[in-house]
Amino acid sequence: MAITVWGEIFNTSGIAEMAYVPPFRSTPTDTLSWPSLGTMISSGQRVVVFLDRGANQAQVPFILDEFTYMWETPFDETNASFSCNIDRPSGLTNGTGRLATVNHFLDTALPHNILIPDFAEINRTNSVSGYGSLGEQALTCAAESGKYPNFMLVDCLSPGLR
Repeated sequence: MAITVWGEIFNTSGIAEMAYVPPFRSTPTDTLSWPSLGTMISSGQRVVVFLDRGANQAQVPFILDEFTYMWETPFDETNASFSCNIDRPSGLTNGTGRLATVNHFLDTALPHNILIPDFAEINRTNSVSGYGSLGEQALTCAAESGKYPNFMLVDCLSPGLR
């Protein structure tokens, strides 16, 4: 779908009016360039939209190119040790100035290397502490980079939360 089509949908729905547009269009020198959530709410610009492919801020200023502003850890892990290494964008070795996104998806492989969420481990994976937990990955990544991740993505909810 063309970026302008997304822009029209956001405009028609009214979401575009709530979207934050940063005053910078390249990677800032530090993450402190971003406003606090409180500042965003007070200003009425409380929605931040990132797109991992095809964003063009010259055409649609409120749909931000994800990898200009952030980096991600590997996703679809099958090992509960969960790396804090930069996976995307490829070739990036230092995340300075970018928001950090931790992908915390533990998968299991079916035949033909088809990956699905490892539901048998979901309570441990989504836990606050312990090996393979979301909390442990947050602490590990903070220790390695000097700051906590800005976003932590999980694959699915624990059975009690579905």
